[in-house]
Amino acid sequence: MQERLRKTRIALAAALGFFAVGCDSAAWKRFAFESFFFDPGTLENPRPIEARMAELAIPGVSIAVIYDGEIHWESAYGVKKLGTSDPVTPQTRFQAGSISKFVTAVAAFRLAEQGVIDLEADIEPSLVSWSIPSNPFTGLAPVTGRRILTHTAGFSVDGFIGYQPTQPVPTLLQVLTATPPAFNDPIVVAQLPGSGFRYSGGGFTVLQQWLIDVTGKPFPELLAEQVLSRAGMTRSGFDQPLAASLEAEAANAHVLPGLPTPYIGNVYPELAAAGLWTTASDLSRLALSLQRARAGAEGEVLSPASAREMLTPAFDGTFGATGPGVFFDAASSPRWFCHSGGNVGFTADLIVSLDGKYGVAVLVNDFFAGRPFIGEIVRNVSLIYQWEGWDPDAPGC
Repeated sequence: MQERLRKTRIALAAALGFFAVGCDSAAWKRFAFESFFFDPGTLENPRPIEARMAELAIPGVSIAVIYDGEIHWESAYGVKKLGTSDPVTPQTRFQAGSISKFVTAVAAFRLAEQGVIDLEADIEPSLVSWSIPSNPFTGLAPVTGRRILTHTAGFSVDGFIGYQPTQPVPTLLQVLTATPPAFNDPIVVAQLPGSGFRYSGGGFTVLQQWLIDVTGKPFPELLAEQVLSRAGMTRSGFDQPLAASLEAEAANAHVLPGLPTPYIGNVYPELAAAGLWTTASDLSRLALSLQRARAGAEGEVLSPASAREMLTPAFDGTFGATGPGVFFDAASSPRWFCHSGGNVGFTADLIVSLDGKYGVAVLVNDFFAGRPFIGEIVRNVSLIYQWEGWDPDAPGC
């Protein structure tokens, strides 16, 4: 990979000019990024990002680039809703999908630091509003907070598609029990807790109920108090649906190419799994706070010990390159952590180096073309910033 990467960077420098690639100026880096979108997997047919967006029918995108421990630049392109001229800005809110799990994991570690919860303990005794349905698996091994965070608790239901605002929206308890108007399958322990990896948005929904029961606080308030305010995420929240007063600040969902939904986005009562509205810059602020804490800084969103624990593959990589609320590029000696997201009409990625030097957050208000487009964005950023230890042809997180 190293030789291929070296040749790619030489070709990129020739295409952009050595100054644009080698200079650390944020303005030059951004110019190089937005001016030269190549055919996927090549350095051919360069065109501006807006032209590439038009080819893919991408409505809008918001990007924040991390470099040397800070947000090097942030930018946005396109519109909040196709058919309008309302531009996406760095302040525009997007649904982050499963990146909600990353933020929820930070809240869980914060509560553990305060002694409010024990991530190693069986959560069943402290569940008040609902009980985990008993079956042969639950009698053999406990469901713990850590196992839920690392997707090793064995819960069913991998994800959720939300509800249109015109539909009845179920309560959290109705989601957990699969009672109408909820249309998900019942959330149950479907394999032995601790026996292996099984991605589960259902598990994070159980975690949501557990945190509410233990703290006695509504989930949006709890997350704002424990994470969002501490990380400076002033344009983020877990309120579902999004407050009407904030809709003008939000991107509109697009499910089919070129076709916006008639409403801002689906409603997700599964807040811990999929409920976050945020900006690329806010996600970067949280990632940077974790990086600083991991390096030993005090006064961040988590303590150094908690940050190091969270940013370590689960059980020394026994279950692959997954950690509490995050994923890694490798189970052994990882260099990158990340999480992706995909709600109906939205896609997102957060990719950050553990050493705090590199990273990018990308939010797109499109579902089908959004994922490959994010891959192209990550490729461009990784090449221009010469990310160390990252394969530019990796699909993203």
